[in-house]
Amino acid sequence: MIASPFSIWINQLRQQLVKQQQRCLVVLNGDLFWSNQLIVPLLKNGASNEVGNAVAFGAGFTANKDMIIGNYRHHLGTENDVVFFADENFHPDAFAALSGTIKAGGIMFWLCSPDLLQDKTNLFVQRFWQKIVADKQCFVVNQTDDKLPALTTFFPKQQVISKAAFNHVDCLTQEQVNAVAAIEKVAKGHRKRPLVLTADRGRGKSSALAIAVANLIKDPQQHAEMNIMITAPHSDAVSIFFAQLATSCPGGKRTGLSFYYNKHHVKFMAVDALVQEQPTMHLLLVDEAAAIPIYLLSRLLNCYHRLVFSSTVHGYEGAGRGFAINFKKILINKTPNFSEYHIHQPIRWCDNDPLEQLIFNSFLLTPQSEQAHQIVNKAGVLTQRISQQALYQNESLLQQVFNVLVSAHYQTSPSDLKFLLNNAKLTIFVSFADDEKTVVAVALALNESGANNDDIALAVASKKRLKSQFLPQSLLLHCGVKSAFDYRYLRVVRIAVKAHTQSEGIGSNLLRVIEKYAIEQHYHFVGTSFGANTTLVNFWGRAGYQFARLGFTKDKASGEHSCILLKALSASSEHLLTTINEQFYQRFYYYLAEQFQSLNPKLVQYIYQQATPHLLIKITPNDISTVEDFINKVSLYDVCAYSLSVWLCHILQVKTEKNAELLIEKILQRHSSAYLCQQYQLTGKKALTNAIITQVSQLYY
Repeated sequence: MIASPFSIWINQLRQQLVKQQQRCLVVLNGDLFWSNQLIVPLLKNGASNEVGNAVAFGAGFTANKDMIIGNYRHHLGTENDVVFFADENFHPDAFAALSGTIKAGGIMFWLCSPDLLQDKTNLFVQRFWQKIVADKQCFVVNQTDDKLPALTTFFPKQQVISKAAFNHVDCLTQEQVNAVAAIEKVAKGHRKRPLVLTADRGRGKSSALAIAVANLIKDPQQHAEMNIMITAPHSDAVSIFFAQLATSCPGGKRTGLSFYYNKHHVKFMAVDALVQEQPTMHLLLVDEAAAIPIYLLSRLLNCYHRLVFSSTVHGYEGAGRGFAINFKKILINKTPNFSEYHIHQPIRWCDNDPLEQLIFNSFLLTPQSEQAHQIVNKAGVLTQRISQQALYQNESLLQQVFNVLVSAHYQTSPSDLKFLLNNAKLTIFVSFADDEKTVVAVALALNESGANNDDIALAVASKKRLKSQFLPQSLLLHCGVKSAFDYRYLRVVRIAVKAHTQSEGIGSNLLRVIEKYAIEQHYHFVGTSFGANTTLVNFWGRAGYQFARLGFTKDKASGEHSCILLKALSASSEHLLTTINEQFYQRFYYYLAEQFQSLNPKLVQYIYQQATPHLLIKITPNDISTVEDFINKVSLYDVCAYSLSVWLCHILQVKTEKNAELLIEKILQRHSSAYLCQQYQLTGKKALTNAIITQVSQLYY
């Protein structure tokens, strides 16, 4: 097959796609040299007239190295005519995200190496390939074919599909008109009533933001100067916004990431800078909000009173549906009068677009219905180990399992589906309701043991990060456990319980099943790692898991310090864990005044609640006497500070129901008096001292 007929065929395909206002996938199934040579004629004069605006992702693309993008996330919010995907490891997040940047009439090319399809252990790719073969609107061009697929097979009617006439100056659908009105209401209406604007890709969310801003700054009744900010995960993501703003407000002037109209100013600003600098503004727009850590979104809620959060909901960025679930809880708590609007109708392509439907179905991005399920008999909840092959062969079960994982964790992405189906060291536990058909809980546990001596030596020298060895490597490097690799670990990497069945003891029972399995398989430890917060620390603490480590830096996604908790399953591991846990609390006590000074005091209290008295610094009769002297105002705070700190650590472990936030921040975290007076609205140092004495007294007696 020569390239020229292929170029003609692609042109005919694109013409037909433009008529239908659709997009599609073309798979080039053959060795990468062949597929790259096939593409070369399409790239005359670089990425130009033949294919329009084009980008490529993956090392397997060699036709034009200048087109290869290094970070696909930077292209969210952009538009392309063609995407060439040639990643030999097949990064599903990149594939899904880049497909969403393609306009109507565009094509997603997958340069598929035969080696990838011949690997029968790669269940993720095998399943994706089955979806493609079964999809009559995908085009597969095989290297062994002697002719190209007939276009009439895919477009039998050859008819032009036109959208219903809709007359509006800027908006292309009535839903977009409604979205614009909702955005304007945030700017003109009552404060503290943010809007959450959601949609799938290609529905005109970014354009709606720009049209609303244009309407606001062009309003002749708007006499006061308006300062409007827009933020997003990356500046590239607001390119459509500024392009539409320039179109909708032709009298304005764009300079980089700023737009000026009369005395009004619209500017892009990074999220972290917004949180840190807190500039004054009339309205803040947050585009691609699902790709921004929820803790930062929560801080924006604290800083600003007129906000619009715009986001996709299908999780291309690994956040969509979980964003809708978890962030909504924060909104209900902080701004209960918030509003929501969802745009359904596509703008960049027609309804039931072939490429969009393929991506949604293949990567399980379509939300399943969240129907409440009444647990009739808790004892009847059955937990089973499910093999990856069983999930691969049972699409309904796979959808249920993945849906539970997505709904419980805001970072779930298509890569998690690949991990679920492909990781050979993974054990999958599924809890079914008493009908034995409905999935109510899922846990994923990873075997972390069996590293070879060469890799261990590299890990000891900090020269290599070992895959599937997170727990032993962390214990070695961060906890100083020299014998860490001598033990076998089962790490619970994800545990999720369906929302309607939480607080029923299902998660705790699921953990017990995992622990029983771990004992049968001769593991020494069951462990876990997560972003530390009061809810999770309480859950794992109740199950008997003990602290091994709390990381110094905050997780970029959650804004929480990652922690490691372990449960010993043998006598030898019990002895080691006692040593690790004791060392943890000794270090934690020291680090609170510096590394963990900004840690939530409620979390500090929860961490101490998991301790046993023998782990803490020994409290003496002299310490008790000193605390009494402080309460009775016999001795000054500075004289009593050490004894107060030792006493407080012990009292936090016992009096779990008492509020001790002020004492934790003053005595253990050693915040300044000025900070504490501002934080607790105290008039000065004398008022602060009296408040401390009062709280110490309440905890002491």
